[in-house]
Amino acid sequence: MSAKRSRLILSILMLVSLLTVLLSVVGFLPEDGTAQKLGWISAGGQAGGSDGAVDQPGTDQSPDSGLEDPKAEVAAGDLAEFPVADLVPADDPSGQLDSWPAQSSIERVREVDLASWTGRTKDQAPLTGITIFLDPGHGGQDTGALYPAHSSDPTAIESEINLEVAQKVRTELEALGATVILIRESDIWQSIFYRIAWTGRYLAEQFLAELADAGFESGKIEDLIPLLDQVMLINSDSDASGGRGLMSGEGASEELKLLLDVQAQYEDALYLSIHCNALDDDSSVRGLQVFYLTGATAYARENELAVDRGLANAAPVYRMYQDAARKKLARLVQDSILERLPALKYEGQKSLIDENYAVLRELNLASVLIELGFISNASDRALLLDPASQQQMAAGIAEAVYHYYCLP
Repeated sequence: MSAKRSRLILSILMLVSLLTVLLSVVGFLPEDGTAQKLGWISAGGQAGGSDGAVDQPGTDQSPDSGLEDPKAEVAAGDLAEFPVADLVPADDPSGQLDSWPAQSSIERVREVDLASWTGRTKDQAPLTGITIFLDPGHGGQDTGALYPAHSSDPTAIESEINLEVAQKVRTELEALGATVILIRESDIWQSIFYRIAWTGRYLAEQFLAELADAGFESGKIEDLIPLLDQVMLINSDSDASGGRGLMSGEGASEELKLLLDVQAQYEDALYLSIHCNALDDDSSVRGLQVFYLTGATAYARENELAVDRGLANAAPVYRMYQDAARKKLARLVQDSILERLPALKYEGQKSLIDENYAVLRELNLASVLIELGFISNASDRALLLDPASQQQMAAGIAEAVYHYYCLP
């Protein structure tokens, strides 16, 4: 090839490169697909199901969800670093594990006046300003309970019932003015820790935006974002896979304590996990059960785990949950559903149960796990599969939320 021809080709390549850069700057070229996926996660999205596809949890949680980008605020002016206290865990004589002190590592930034919702009537969109995270349990390859159990052609599938009821709950709550985030919108797989991480990330992003409005930034809170992203990208409940991330269930690291302390400032948000029960060896057991978690039970259960697995050096246990709010919400959900469907009354020892489920332990919102009934029981199963009864369940859950905020 002649020197003249080489110079001509080089000139053309340089011109094309300059033109490409120019078009990228002015926004005419599309983003790389991988960048779009990672950008969605950074904006509060999800990392997809078992096939790696990106699925958005909720109709309003796209990159244009309205959350402010705290980095944009930082660029706009100098922000002060938000102080995070270095708290020292304390020995707890009631168990072998230490406890984090009942003190937040951060100052209160969000002032939530719960009294402002008191007395609102239903014709006033009374839940305006309230955010509800709805978590329909199971999905994808995880069907949950089946009837008949282990059948290849079941007539009742828990994951489908959970989603159908959750969608009806969303409609009921939105009619009352609430902002509702349905974490699973379709039949996709999301690990338990994925759901927790997604919710935690959403709130951390929200908090960072509110910090920026108040003139602060926080490197420590920003550092939580990639940790939560990693949990979503792995999307596995297995500890060995790393899918639990900072939420191991064996005490709380400093990072997890900080995340839970942030969430404690969101009294205007609730987390409702919707499930169905089953007992394959006793079809007579039936009825509604509602689970919640208190700090005392979290500590007791994690000590039991420490003894069973030899975890004497596990991280300190977090105990500063919203105990009273969780108990109140659980009772309201139970009473409101039973008012509409008294046939779901549980006849066993306990229908309100303080228990250490991960979805309640690794989030610090007022939260409950609702077991709507037993798929294994014929009477319950008929109600769980009946759209009209599902609607009554949904109306009962929405009424409980309305009562929680507006009729204390």
